[in-house]
Amino acid sequence: MDVWHDRWWAGPLLRLGGLLLVGLGWLVARRDWLSIHTPPRHLATGGELLLAMIAFLCASSGAAMAAMGAHLFDPVALSDRWRPRW
Repeated sequence: MDVWHDRWWAGPLLRLGGLLLVGLGWLVARRDWLSIHTPPRHLATGGELLLAMIAFLCASSGAAMAAMGAHLFDPVALSDRWRPRW
């Protein structure tokens, strides 16, 4: 069965996309930091918390994609402990 992540171009494109996501996460985190540290002092708003969540999701998923590439979709062996028992 030929799936898209087994093709030659999938690994480099996933790594490039991961680096772009890490960069986007950095930009969003920077914007959030500037928003939070702008006077007057205030508690974090919902929008600032949303920006922090977006930054975390972009950075963590981008790091996984950049580190693993197409190997992100490799099957893994499960021990009997975690297999369904039906």
